[in-house]
Amino acid sequence: MLFSTAATTDGTLQLPTEVKVTGGLTSLWVPHYLPAVTKLDLSNNSLVSMQGAHVWVDLEELNLEGNKLVAIEDDIVALKHLKSLTLKGNPVCDQPSYPAFVWQALPQLLQLDGAGCPSQ
Repeated sequence: MLFSTAATTDGTLQLPTEVKVTGGLTSLWVPHYLPAVTKLDLSNNSLVSMQGAHVWVDLEELNLEGNKLVAIEDDIVALKHLKSLTLKGNPVCDQPSYPAFVWQALPQLLQLDGAGCPSQ
């Protein structure tokens, strides 16, 4: 896991807003002390599920490229602030209805797999 924390001038701890985890992650462990994460990069792991991701209510960017996800789960759909989602390289992308479903399930999304919404 790669992230850093820093103390603010008033001595409180500033938690990271960007997190990147690479290398063999097979299940999602959601640290509840990181609720303010806005950018999460879990690319190139072995994730089969995103169960638990709904706790990151402020998440705006989620990169899941190169995992083993076979479905878009409710935990991803629940991320109402999500603006950018990358899923390419996952089995779910092989489903013909994949892009249309994602655009419909996440109407606030601005970017899917690096491309803008086709209706804009």
